[in-house]
Amino acid sequence: MGAVLSELTGEEFDPEVNQGLMNEKILLSKNPGVADRLAILRPLKAFNEAALDLPPPEAVAVLIRDREQKRKVGGLWGLAGWGWFQIELLFVPENLRSQGWGRRLIERAACEARERDCHSMWVETFSFQAVDFYKKMGFEMFGELDNYPNGNSRVFLKKSLIEI
Repeated sequence: MGAVLSELTGEEFDPEVNQGLMNEKILLSKNPGVADRLAILRPLKAFNEAALDLPPPEAVAVLIRDREQKRKVGGLWGLAGWGWFQIELLFVPENLRSQGWGRRLIERAACEARERDCHSMWVETFSFQAVDFYKKMGFEMFGELDNYPNGNSRVFLKKSLIEI
């Protein structure tokens, strides 16, 4: 007997996987929503916070605003906490590239990271994106996931914020 797909929820129920379970069931959702993610994320965050006895990382945004239209067109989004600043997103519009905007975003984020007692920064990017840029900014590679995606790689870089 195989999995049974609910047309209503898009979830798969596999009786073999659930054999012996009393109240709980394992479902495979092929089109999960925000509520599904939060059902995992909220208790995981609560567990981590209790185990670490530290406040959760806080979001930081350093934005690029268009002078004429006064709208946000790019920037850096990161998380500061637990001694580290993680760059989650960095985007510079095509027409502003190679003009120092990326460098200025990282420098401003680094200042904010130091103010929040972060000793280092880290970022993950793809080999076809900005690895050389981050290396020029003083980041060093500490990990790589090969062939992700299709002949490229996912690259992990870090940089110390402690001035010697």
